[in-house]
Amino acid sequence: MHFERRTVSFILFFVFWGLTTRLFAQVSPGDNDMPLRVEIPTSSDQGTYRVIPMGANGLVLFFKSNEKVGDSLVKWYFAFYNHNLKQQWIKSINIQADLDYRKGSVSDTLCLGFFYSGKEKETDHTFMIIRLIPATASFLGNIGLIREGAELAGFEFKEDKVFIAYNLKNMSSRVLIMNLARGTAVNRILTPDTISSISTFQVDSLGRRFLIALRKMVKKNSWEIFLHSLSYEGDQMPGTLISAINPEIEIQSLRFCPQDEKNIYLFGTYGIRSSGKKNLPPPSTGFFLSKIQDHQQKDIHFLNFLELKNAANLLGDRDVISLKKKSIKKKRDINSYSLDFNIFLHPVISKKDQFLLMAETYNPQYHSENFTDFDFYGRPFTNTYSVFDGYRFTNAILACFNKDGVLQWDNTMEIRNLLTSELVPRVQIRQSGENLVLSYLSEGKIASKVVNCDKVIEKLDFSPLDLMFSEDKLLEETKSLMVPWYGNYYLCYGYQIIKNINRSEGAKRLVFYFTKVQFQ
Repeated sequence: MHFERRTVSFILFFVFWGLTTRLFAQVSPGDNDMPLRVEIPTSSDQGTYRVIPMGANGLVLFFKSNEKVGDSLVKWYFAFYNHNLKQQWIKSINIQADLDYRKGSVSDTLCLGFFYSGKEKETDHTFMIIRLIPATASFLGNIGLIREGAELAGFEFKEDKVFIAYNLKNMSSRVLIMNLARGTAVNRILTPDTISSISTFQVDSLGRRFLIALRKMVKKNSWEIFLHSLSYEGDQMPGTLISAINPEIEIQSLRFCPQDEKNIYLFGTYGIRSSGKKNLPPPSTGFFLSKIQDHQQKDIHFLNFLELKNAANLLGDRDVISLKKKSIKKKRDINSYSLDFNIFLHPVISKKDQFLLMAETYNPQYHSENFTDFDFYGRPFTNTYSVFDGYRFTNAILACFNKDGVLQWDNTMEIRNLLTSELVPRVQIRQSGENLVLSYLSEGKIASKVVNCDKVIEKLDFSPLDLMFSEDKLLEETKSLMVPWYGNYYLCYGYQIIKNINRSEGAKRLVFYFTKVQFQ
């Protein structure tokens, strides 16, 4: 058993109680002509505002202020709103200036991780765990150390413990287990003698454990994927090799769907290796399904995106027909061709004897900028460089499989005008009777499509979010997101530039907003 130990001091933050000013606009659910919406004036969409739903109890808003405390601390403000978006309290705590929020985990307590964001190298860095208990408006905190260069792969709060999964360059991946009550920490090294990297860190509440997809270097530039498990106590089970069998196929994203302690279904995406791009991961070619039984992989099934009934919706009828004709002409299997997508994979939805897999396709987007420079002799020349704009989401894919890995049906949804800087789930899925509702937020509108298996019940439709005042006109929205809240309610938030020529404080305003939306 290999592990490292570090002690962690347990501290209780003293909360500043003197803050009584109501900083945020309040909206009453009794005002029928006004939406349940909160707006916070801001000078830029580069702010640090975060909103985290806490179920039917309400939500937490927090942000980093510009108020310094001494030479090394800065104030972070936290506010709690009830389910009607009425502010219940607002308080501040002091946090080390070079720490920024990175990950959070929600139960009845909100657990937040603040990690080092400075430039200092070759030293271990302090991190901070803050637990917020909304009912009592109290904060608890722990501090600890984590290796320099750590890249977070997972963050979960379970049974008074925080589990921080992270990768280190050219080293084994690790899980730091902090016992918050005792103020102690143990670093569990997952592959002590092998370079490895965590790609999936998933809670399995059935077995009080974490399921981990681990890429291990078996030889130079050659990797294999293993399924590891780690109990809440830190006990690790031997890894199970996950093989694609075909050496030309590379397994990419992975999601687990445990049935019990010994039987686990694996879902994910795969790509076809290209001899010309050995050092680059291939784009996704399709989905796969496999099963682990008694720590042994039993089988694996692949589904090329071209085999989807709705493949033409992803690329276009002509392109798909052209690829199929080419495969027939060259007497090659259709699986030797691919649509080549970048894929963001959602968690698997298990229902009876079927599994629902949803993924979103996206492309990195850039634009070119030019500037004039001068050479040694003073002659002008033009330099061109690319600027990253964000990730352009294009489609959602919905595929239903049975336990034998056979596709039952599929459907798609077009994603329009959605450019974002973060790779997080954008499309939400909700059961509505026998139908499924797919939806996302973009440009101040909720796009929705209703399907029943492979049938389209209602085509793509757009419903604008209500603004604060009837004369408001939305000019621009950035960093918008819609997330599940509780019941059939969702929370929408982001930054908006709004024009209202009838408002005395100015025609335009830039705000961070959040609003409550009900799906009926």
